[in-house]
Parts: sequence; structure tokens; C-alpha cells
Amino acid sequence: MIDHDEPGSADKLHQRAYDFFKHLTGVSLISLGGITGLLGGQGPEVPKAKLIMLMTCIGLAGAVSLFTAASIVGTIDLGERSPISTKSVRLAMQVAVWSLVVGLGAAVQTFAALLM
Repeated sequence: MIDHDEPGSADKLHQRAYDFFKHLTGVSLISLGGITGLLGGQGPEVPKAKLIMLMTCIGLAGAVSLFTAASIVGTIDLGERSPISTKSVRLAMQVAVWSLVVGLGAAVQTFAALLM
């Protein structure tokens, strides 16, 4: 738990958030690769609208994660305060997680319906 009165608590949040976004970027890339691999087979045709929606949601999660991690790490080595606020980090976490959840949920629903 973060004690907001403790000096440097925002810096600790930014360090943990960097690790979170780094891993979420990898999860997004692996998810996109897995979906692309499933589409490469000779299976049934996936509706284009669903495919665009789920790839966009997962791609958005990866992009938000990558750019937020880059914003955080840009000043860590310099010893400066991060230019990105704590509110922005938390908002980016919510956007990234929810877009990944929606994208993966749509992927599971789409491929489960096609396999049945």
C-alpha cells in the first residue's frame, strides 16, 4: 500500500508502474501473435468487424503500455521527477487493462463460437 505522506511514494509508484506496463506490453504482443497464428490456419472465416475490434483493443492496450512505460523511464536514469503525474499513470493503467480485457474477451468469444 502506498503512503502518500511518505517522501518518494510517487517515485515508488512510478517504478512499479513501469514494471506493470513493461509486462502488459509483452502480454499484448503475445496475444496479438496468438490471434494472428489462429487466423493463419484453414479454419472458418472470422467476421472482419469482430477481428478489427479485438485487434484494435489489444493493440490499444499495448500502445498505451509502451508509451506510458517510455514516459516513466525517460527520467528515471536522470534522477528527475517523472513528467507523468500519478493520476495519468493510474488512468493509463485503467485504459490498458480494460482494453486488453475487452479485446481478449472478444477473441475468446469469437474463436469459441467458431470452434463449436
